[in-house]
Amino acid sequence: MLGHAFDPQAETNIYEHCRPHWSQAGTVVFITFRTADSIPANVVRLWDRQKRAWLAQRGQTSGEVPELLSRLSSAEQKAFRKQFERCREDYLDTCQGRCLLKDPELTGIVGRSLLHFDRQRYLMGDFVVMPNHVHLLAVFPTADALKKAMRLMVAFHGVPDQSVHGWQGKVLAAGTVRSPRP
Repeated sequence: MLGHAFDPQAETNIYEHCRPHWSQAGTVVFITFRTADSIPANVVRLWDRQKRAWLAQRGQTSGEVPELLSRLSSAEQKAFRKQFERCREDYLDTCQGRCLLKDPELTGIVGRSLLHFDRQRYLMGDFVVMPNHVHLLAVFPTADALKKAMRLMVAFHGVPDQSVHGWQGKVLAAGTVRSPRP
């Protein structure tokens, strides 16, 4: 077995980014990396406005979204997650952007990159390389190792960044982690 399920009683490292990231030693996590052009900035800004409008309807107007969300009841937080967490994944599945990862050469580079640190810095489970994003299951030895390894994965994936099929600049954007729910 790759790892174990999230244990709400065990030590957990929680930090905020696009959404809460929860990390626990030995726990299987689901991570998504996307190509830098897969979600245009105007779409991200629209989602942010929609989230802020939703929060404003509940009297939360001053602060960053994670802070505003933390002020709500558990039921309201659950309603927020239900409404907004699927936006990114659903949008990625529409295959926007140049879809560079549909190229078999780049698919191979990403796959080899993911496996490069397998059993050294993490345990890699299954992964799938989609045209504009990557999904993977992995286990990290410590709660903090997830954060460090994600930076390394994106940086290591960055090897083909220069002039890949006419593309200039960063190929992969930062990943997101599907958080467990206690």
